Amino acid sequence: MSQQIPIFIINLERSAERRKKIKEQFNSIELNYEFYKAIDGRELDSKNIPNYAHAYRLKEFGKDMTPNEIGCYLSHFTLFERILNEGHEMALIIEDDVNITSELPDILNNLKTVKTPWDMIRLATSRDRKFEILEPITEITNLVNLKGNACGAVGYVLNRSGAEKLCNYCKTIIHPIDIAMDRIWENKLQIRAVFPFPIVHDNNVQSDIRTDSPPIEAPQKTIHKLRRKRRKIVDGINKRLWELKSH
Repeated sequence: MSQQIPIFIINLERSAERRKKIKEQFNSIELNYEFYKAIDGRELDSKNIPNYAHAYRLKEFGKDMTPNEIGCYLSHFTLFERILNEGHEMALIIEDDVNITSELPDILNNLKTVKTPWDMIRLATSRDRKFEILEPITEITNLVNLKGNACGAVGYVLNRSGAEKLCNYCKTIIHPIDIAMDRIWENKLQIRAVFPFPIVHDNNVQSDIRTDSPPIEAPQKTIHKLRRKRRKIVDGINKRLWELKSH
């Protein structure tokens, strides 16, 4: 096997049990990894984060992102920057509330030689999607195009091109990080996936990173419902135009 790509595991310092569990999983498949100390949302004040679009969020959505969502966003963004600053060709970024399969080492090794152009390869999603097979990765997994937004950021491989695109696009914080990733008509990412997924979110573990959003103020509910419908229509059109243009 050739040299292993870097693996960054996002883990809150206070989440010792998760750290222990994910460490045992990676040790069992003999992959090297590095724990990245996640930015703790409990220590953030959303009104004092320079790049957070606080006023825009309130106007368009009627609510702020939660501090934990912002902490999650900043944790991933810092790793995008590390990929560029440290000269990595690609890296696996993974959150700590997952289960991994024994296929992961071979998948990571074989991703280095895929022929299909890509910026990001998702190794997990939070939604079942139809897909188009592009090429084989291992005997039992394939590189695929997912139909529709994949959602989730618990495990993905990002190359230098993808890191550069996300560093440029994600400078202003507007959406949770997984939604920002899925806005391909704006960030220009070429996103693929490996299926069957070698990383699965552990639904028995409550997220330390994401919490319920604060409620929309009652007087604003109607206008924000209308704005949400408008955004859905506009985003759908823009996404379809981008897909037609890029194929």
